[in-house]
Amino acid sequence: MVDVHTLDGHVPTYPRSEGLIETDVALPAPHLQSSTDRNSLPHVGSSNEPDYLQMIMTSRVYDVVQQTALQRADNLSAKLSADIYLKREDLHSVFSFKIRGAYNRIAHLSEEEKAAGVIACSAGDYT
Repeated sequence: MVDVHTLDGHVPTYPRSEGLIETDVALPAPHLQSSTDRNSLPHVGSSNEPDYLQMIMTSRVYDVVQQTALQRADNLSAKLSADIYLKREDLHSVFSFKIRGAYNRIAHLSEEEKAAGVIACSAGDYT
């Protein structure tokens, strides 16, 4: 572990848990269930499947995030003999795609959930 000190010489302490962590909890748990009613989602024709394309195109996340570019990966395209494009989510002001999921979840909170507040954390990218 890295020896960390603050500018004033203070050595920070880190919380230790002797109890269960979230991944130890048997599912389903109320805090992990969606408050979005599946029946309220737009559906394709008479099928029971949500119209995901419509949901994506009308998402409120576009109110706060910019549309990011697709960039051709020239070297990878040449190596694989295919047109390979990278979705440049690193161009967001937060340098990550995570703002999409975080904002989308917060935008769909019920009034009760909003009143309870939101705690978010990240351990870095999912890679």
